[in-house]
Amino acid sequence: MKTKIIAITLLLALQACAQQKTTNTTMEEELLNYYKQIKQPTTPINYNASFYSSGCSFELRVNDDYVYNYYSTGGIGTSFPINPNILKAGKQRFSITLYPPRLTNGDFAKTLPKDASFKLDIKGVVFDDGFVDTVDDGITFELPTKPGINDDGAETMIYADEGQPIAVYTGYFNADVEYDLVGWSESVDLRKEDPDKLLEEALKLYKSAGRAITEGDYQTFFTLTEKKTKEIAQCYYSDSTGMIKNLKPYKKYALYNEKKLQPLDDFSVQFFGNGKMIGLYDNTGSYKGKPSLQMDYNKNDLEYVGYLFLHLHRPKKGAPLEIIR
Repeated sequence: MKTKIIAITLLLALQACAQQKTTNTTMEEELLNYYKQIKQPTTPINYNASFYSSGCSFELRVNDDYVYNYYSTGGIGTSFPINPNILKAGKQRFSITLYPPRLTNGDFAKTLPKDASFKLDIKGVVFDDGFVDTVDDGITFELPTKPGINDDGAETMIYADEGQPIAVYTGYFNADVEYDLVGWSESVDLRKEDPDKLLEEALKLYKSAGRAITEGDYQTFFTLTEKKTKEIAQCYYSDSTGMIKNLKPYKKYALYNEKKLQPLDDFSVQFFGNGKMIGLYDNTGSYKGKPSLQMDYNKNDLEYVGYLFLHLHRPKKGAPLEIIR
């Protein structure tokens, strides 16, 4: 049986459950109720991070919130929306942490090579009737270089920090979003809590969300992710048409067979949002850097693995952990 691996964000997985009944309404009606509360600006700007890498592993964050990481061989070029990483208009911070590349034998190099490269473009765009207009040119970041000799012995520009085991770069850009979210901004600094008790509570919430998906208990899942769903709907300025349209391709997830959670092991606790959020991510192997909450399921006699992204926060001292991203 062939295996295909795909990633499903927690929000998308929630939308898959739209035809399950809640206590009084369908999921579609619940989401439409959210729509009525969403601020709809005249020019809804969506910020995207486009990045291109080779010769390195990396983690990209905006406002210390996860955007993407890469620990595979070779390089990658892709683009991700970052409005969910932006809580309000104004100055935003990005950070890029570079690690040595993964080799073809699966091991990692000891240091960053001279041919490492990474480029980041952050731009604000507006979607208009099938077209994309850039309305904010944002910023472009590239790794520093210096004169040197490449592997062929030729003089050229090489990566300035080659030979280092790790390198961190930060910068800023302005975002002109027309919303103001609380998110994790007023939450408790989880780095100051007992790590064993924090992990125990986080695992309990992870497993509750995972069970809700695999057992089809979508009302529980909806309750657990309600705050995240509302904030992300506002981030994307979702309207009623868009919400209903987004539901359609995900309803089929409710019909998948043999849904089963993979064991939660060999992970690390990672802090985000300046210590105000945590997430569990795999430590080693081919899944290194992937979210640790993973679900096997069967579709058309093919086996799939879905990743459920969960970032937790504690809104105030003494409150339980909640899913916020």
